[in-house]
Amino acid sequence: KDRLGRLVVTPLATLHVLFSTPQKLIQKRYDKLLDYVSCLKQSESVRDKREAEELNEAKKDYEALNGQLVEELQKFNKAAKKILINCIFCFMAVFRDLMSSALQASPPVKTILAPQQTEDVRARLLATHSPDKLFQAKRKFNAAQDLDASLHEGEIVAVLEKQDPLGSVNRWLIDTGVMQGYVYSSFLRPYNPATGQNGVSTDGSALDEDFDDISLFVSSSCGDTNNARSMHFNANDGENPLLNSQEVSTPETSSINGNDDTSSDLEDHQIFYAVYPFEARSKHELSLQEYERVTIVKSSDLSGNPDWWLAERHSTQKW
Repeated sequence: KDRLGRLVVTPLATLHVLFSTPQKLIQKRYDKLLDYVSCLKQSESVRDKREAEELNEAKKDYEALNGQLVEELQKFNKAAKKILINCIFCFMAVFRDLMSSALQASPPVKTILAPQQTEDVRARLLATHSPDKLFQAKRKFNAAQDLDASLHEGEIVAVLEKQDPLGSVNRWLIDTGVMQGYVYSSFLRPYNPATGQNGVSTDGSALDEDFDDISLFVSSSCGDTNNARSMHFNANDGENPLLNSQEVSTPETSSINGNDDTSSDLEDHQIFYAVYPFEARSKHELSLQEYERVTIVKSSDLSGNPDWWLAERHSTQKW
C-alpha cells in the first residue's frame, strides 16, 4: 500500500493540482478575447484615433496571451502524459508483485472429490431393505433433473418404486441411504453379495452383466453365431442412446461386392439397439425403450449434420 501511494497516488494527486494553472490561463485568454471583440464593435460605429489605439492594444494583448498559452500548454500536456504513463507502469508492477506474493503465500488447493458411499451407509441399506429391493449401480449416473440422484459405479441402493410420478417405468425411485431420488433403470442391476463395490466378484471374474444376454442385440436374421460374437457393444456411451454402429451381416449383403452405389446404400441401413430409453421431444423425434432395435436409414440429417440420424421402427421413420 505504501509503495502504491508513493509511486502512483501521490504523483497523480500532484498532477491533478497542477491542472488549475492552465485552466486559469485559458480563462484569462478568453477574457482578453471578449475585450478585443468589444473594441472591434465599438471601432466600427465610432471611427476616431483613440478607439483605433484601444483596438490595437486589445488585439496585441490577446495575441500575446494566446501565443503564450499555446506554447506552454503543449509542454504541460507532454509532461502530464509522461507522468501518467509512468504511473500506469508503476501500478502494473505493484499489482504483479502483489499477485506473485499472494500465490506464494496461499496454501495449495485440495481437489474436492465427489462423496462416495460409506460402509456405514451400505450396512444400513443391507439391514433395512429386503434383498429383492437392493440394486447396484452398473456405472456412474449424473443427476440431470431436480429429483434425480447421482450415483457412483458400484454403489448399493434400495428401489422404492419402479416408476416416476409420470408413470414411466424407466425411471425408478431409489434410496441411497443419504437421499432419495430417481435414476434410470438401465443404470442398475440386482445386488449380488459376492460383488465388490467396483462391480468385480471376489474371485476376480467380472460380473458386469450390462449386455451379457447377446440375444437381446442379435437379429434373428443373422443366423451366424460367429458374427454375433464379433459384435462389440459400448455400454458407457452416455451421449447417444444408440450403441456403436453394428451392421448386421446377412448372406444377401455379404455377397454384394461389385456395385459401389449398392454398398453405399447398405452402409446407412444398419441395426442399432438403444442403450437407455429416450423420450421424444417433438413429433419429428423417435421415442426409444431400453434394448429396442431400430434400423438406421440415414446417418445424418438433411443438412449433413451427423449428430442426427434417421431411424426406422415399425415402418415409421423419424429422427
